[in-house]
Amino acid sequence: MICDSDGAVCLPLYHHLATGSITAPYAFKLLDDLHRYLFELDIIVLSDPNLNNLVLQRTKGSADRLVIIDGIGNSDFFKFADHLSFWRKLKLDRHRQFHINKMNQDLKEIAARKDTP
Repeated sequence: MICDSDGAVCLPLYHHLATGSITAPYAFKLLDDLHRYLFELDIIVLSDPNLNNLVLQRTKGSADRLVIIDGIGNSDFFKFADHLSFWRKLKLDRHRQFHINKMNQDLKEIAARKDTP
């Protein structure tokens, strides 16, 4: 279980966007930070790049961060990304783009719900 610095259970990124506890630009910055970390360390491939698999961890004294809670690993039959850095980086970039598109879609849905009585 991932917890904030105060011991509270971390909530999904979608929850924070829906409740307005973080802004969309801040969420995109956190997402960019996560993907930059994954890309620079060349350590992971996501098998399920879903926003529900990301929680926001709030910490004292340092920056908030997104934490992956599920969907880690390579579910491809041929695991090229596990052995070829170039292939892994392409896959990570594709997942980054998926996250950006999904977050834009979620933000539109959240705005539409707020506009309807």
